[in-house]
Amino acid sequence: MLADDLILFCKADTLTLKLMMNALKCFHNTSGLKANMPKSQVILGGCSEQLKTQCLEITGFKEGKLPLEYLGVASHNK
Repeated sequence: MLADDLILFCKADTLTLKLMMNALKCFHNTSGLKANMPKSQVILGGCSEQLKTQCLEITGFKEGKLPLEYLGVASHNK
């Protein structure tokens, strides 16, 4: 986390994502800060199309792809 940027990692399952989104909601309710939905994305790997669809519906984020650049640093999988 740096300034107003945040990167989160979690298991790609519906329960975990619901808990993460609830934590973000609690953070919003406490601080007044919330995710910028048009700039937010979720990167999913190694899961079925059905699970990808469920994850995108739960988060409301668009699907991102690797490699990505975060704060000027390239990130990719190997």
